[in-house]
Amino acid sequence: MYLRDKNISLLESFGKTSVFPGSIEEIPGKGRGVIATRDIKKHEIVANYPGRLITQAEIFESYQNCKYIFSFQDGPTPFTSWAIIPVGVANLGIFINHGKPNVAPSRFWSSKGPIILFISLRKINMGEEILYDYGPKYSGSEHFL
Repeated sequence: MYLRDKNISLLESFGKTSVFPGSIEEIPGKGRGVIATRDIKKHEIVANYPGRLITQAEIFESYQNCKYIFSFQDGPTPFTSWAIIPVGVANLGIFINHGKPNVAPSRFWSSKGPIILFISLRKINMGEEILYDYGPKYSGSEHFL
């Protein structure tokens, strides 16, 4: 699910603050995850997922063992599928776990390439785990779409 109606105001506010409202913590039975460090309003930017744009073919050629890959499709065929692999310092976006979503990824294009922002779908309480549905291709558990 992509939140397109708020794209312009979200992009304008992105970068005005470098502090996202979450912290990376150990989650029992899951490993690391993101916990809200304060109450988060609906439609607020919660985290980003910066990285390098690669094609799906590059995943199979060079990145099969990469643990953190954000895939998306820009059109109706597999030839329009892309992925972002994280580059640089760790960020909250790569640690958001799969589950009943309280955030959704929203994709934006900039002169530097794609930007994935995670936007809250509802009010998220301080101390609550931040989650999104990885989608039908995820080999984990149930899906929530």
